[in-house]
Amino acid sequence: MKEIDFYQYCPRCKNKLEQKSIQLLFCESCNRNLYLSPKPCVTAIIIRDGKILFSQRAREPYKGQWDLPGGFVDYTDNLEEALSRELKEELGVELVSAKYIESRSGVYYWEGYTQVVLPTFFECQISGDPKPSDDVAAIEWHDPKDYKIICFIHDQEVIKKYYLNN
Repeated sequence: MKEIDFYQYCPRCKNKLEQKSIQLLFCESCNRNLYLSPKPCVTAIIIRDGKILFSQRAREPYKGQWDLPGGFVDYTDNLEEALSRELKEELGVELVSAKYIESRSGVYYWEGYTQVVLPTFFECQISGDPKPSDDVAAIEWHDPKDYKIICFIHDQEVIKKYYLNN
C-alpha cells in the first residue's frame, strides 16, 4: 500500500479525491489539489580509520539488518537538530560537526505501507564513544566496500558514490 492509498477523501469537504499523478490528488468539489510529499530524514556517515559506522536495527522494519545511524525529522526539528537528536538517541554521542553530502529520494516499507522518504546525508564528527541505544541493537565499523549489507538502497548508493575507492 502506498501513501496515496490512504487519501481517498478530501480533508476539507470529505468528497472523493481523484488521483491526478503519483503525488497529486484533486478534489473536484473544492477545486483543490492535495500534494503528497516525502518524509524528511537525516543519515549520519561517521568515519574512523577509514571505516564507516554501521548500526544494526533493533526494531522493525528490517530488524536485525544493518543501516546507517539516523532517522525521521520531527515536526519542530531542522535537519541539524534532527541529526544531533538521532545521534544522541541511537549512539549516545554528541554531534560536533556535520558536512552536507547530498539528499536523495528513497522508499521506506513499514507494515505493508510504502512511504517515500527524503534522506539527507551528512558526514559527521562526533564526541563520545558510540554505544547502541534506542533503535540500535549493535554497532560495527565497516570498510566502505561492505555497503551492500545495508538494508536501504539509498544508503548503499551514497556510500558507493562518495566513499568507495576514494
